[in-house]
Amino acid sequence: MSAQIAQTHIVPPRFRPAWWLRSRHAQTLAGKYLRSGRGLPLERHRVDTSDGDFLDLDFAPEPEPGAPLVVVLHGLEGSTQREYMSLMFRELLGRGLRGVGLNFRGCGGEPNRLPRAYHSGETGDLAHVIARLRRSRPGRPIGAVGFSLGDGSSKV
Repeated sequence: MSAQIAQTHIVPPRFRPAWWLRSRHAQTLAGKYLRSGRGLPLERHRVDTSDGDFLDLDFAPEPEPGAPLVVVLHGLEGSTQREYMSLMFRELLGRGLRGVGLNFRGCGGEPNRLPRAYHSGETGDLAHVIARLRRSRPGRPIGAVGFSLGDGSSKV
């Protein structure tokens, strides 16, 4: 007999930029200079990895017990302490979701044990974190949202 898994689908509204922020460059600059960075208190948990290193996870407040989790992935050279991450945690909380920020290796404010760093193709650490969240919080829906590691304009 197969177990049934409840799935939660979060469909954001279609993005429509302000008329005066049509280009991605203008949106980036506006985001940097026009937004408020009031952060939320984050609760840090250190997760050991199978290769002897660690990852730091920062949990935003839980809107209600058992709320769905959203793993939030920062951009290149970012961390959960960046303003854009604080804004994402606030937006998730306002929608009844608990943000879990994954600080990639070397980005949590403390050097890692191993010389290995993260890169844009590294998915093993994310898989490890999601598996751990599934074990520690069974039955909770888990999603992910990430910030770009580039502008998407590369040509192959």
